[in-house]
Amino acid sequence: MKLFSMGRPSGGVAVQEPRPGLEEAVRLVRQAAGGDALATRKLLERVAPRVVRTARAAMGAHHPEVEDAIQLALIGFIQALPSFRGECDPSLFAARIAWSRR
Repeated sequence: MKLFSMGRPSGGVAVQEPRPGLEEAVRLVRQAAGGDALATRKLLERVAPRVVRTARAAMGAHHPEVEDAIQLALIGFIQALPSFRGECDPSLFAARIAWSRR
């Protein structure tokens, strides 16, 4: 007897579970990529905590250049917004950029 589903219907295609706030985050990305300053601010407030954690994990919390790396990662994130495909939370996209810029 099967008690739960593994998230795949019989056709083998994964079912995407709704993620709270993802639609709002993707909307903010689209608006920020279009030049909306308020959306950019809200988006940065949303992704900054994960970028900070990622940079500190990659470089060490007390590395003398960690704050500069965080700023550069956030700038890189804003510059990369037009390439964001909306397939994940923007904070994951930002964290990947932070990790690659360490």
